[in-house]
Amino acid sequence: MDMAANPSQRSGTSDSLVEKSVSNEAAPQVKGVRVAWAHVVLSALGLSASAYAVYLHMLVKAGKETGCGITDTISCDKVIGSSYGEFFNIPLGVFGALFWMLVLVTAISGKGVAPLSAALQRLAVGAVGLMTSIVLAYISLGVLHKFCPVCATTHVLSGINFLFAAWGVWKLRSATATAPR
Repeated sequence: MDMAANPSQRSGTSDSLVEKSVSNEAAPQVKGVRVAWAHVVLSALGLSASAYAVYLHMLVKAGKETGCGITDTISCDKVIGSSYGEFFNIPLGVFGALFWMLVLVTAISGKGVAPLSAALQRLAVGAVGLMTSIVLAYISLGVLHKFCPVCATTHVLSGINFLFAAWGVWKLRSATATAPR
């Protein structure tokens, strides 16, 4: 084999260096897995906020004080405890937690998945989350005339998730369009 034809063999760094940098003993990773870290962080934050919303929902249903009823207008209690706070008798926070788990799953893609395909999956999930957040924010502010800080946190995180997903698709498409052929 001609060493001049294959630069990675000549320097001994390209492929082996990548493999070494991916396999870190402190944080073992599966070889060939790509991770969209921004979406992982957002899913952790969103999952935490959704779990907290479920906890508040249970407190409201039990008639206990949540500490989130700041005023009559700024009140998680009034939003989460309203008839809009459940879907088929399941707290909306549960659906939020499921959404953020899906964000986490789409943030991790295997070696066989094309980067653009993975980015488009994240964009589709992000679009559904953003549309749902817009509808729920409208119900909170437009129908109930109440503001729920915990709910708003999940809505903002959902919007940021969508923006990161859209930016990821744009970045990949831009790179493809400018790549030499």
